[in-house]
Amino acid sequence: MHPSRSSRRRARRAFSLIEILIAVTILGIMAAVFVPRLGFLIGSSKQKRAFSEMATLSNQITIYMTQNGMSSLGDDFELAELIEGDPPFMPASALKDPWKNDYVLEVDDVPAGLEFDIICYGADGQPGGEGEDADIRLSEPPGK
Repeated sequence: MHPSRSSRRRARRAFSLIEILIAVTILGIMAAVFVPRLGFLIGSSKQKRAFSEMATLSNQITIYMTQNGMSSLGDDFELAELIEGDPPFMPASALKDPWKNDYVLEVDDVPAGLEFDIICYGADGQPGGEGEDADIRLSEPPGK
């Protein structure tokens, strides 16, 4: 007695163990190649986002100075002043970098021609560092 055509079709629909192992191996190799690169791209995008947010902060500080008749920032000016008032210039979340650390306003030691500088200390939240932990300064755009 020969198996019917329909029973042969059902048997051929399933994957063999070898086919499953090959597919899993290929997926594992692809993950090993792409996951580290993806981590780098996420870190790089957070650095670019931080720079963009610092530029927005800088614009808000300039508007704040103009509206309050200030020709320069005093040494006692703090970014928290931007979230005070009714309505505030910015929401409190705007003072946090992509790693949830505070942005730092520098008034004293800034490059020539600038009134102030804004700094993000990177993923580690500490001055210095390399890669994703590197400091980001508004006066030094990323990639330069």
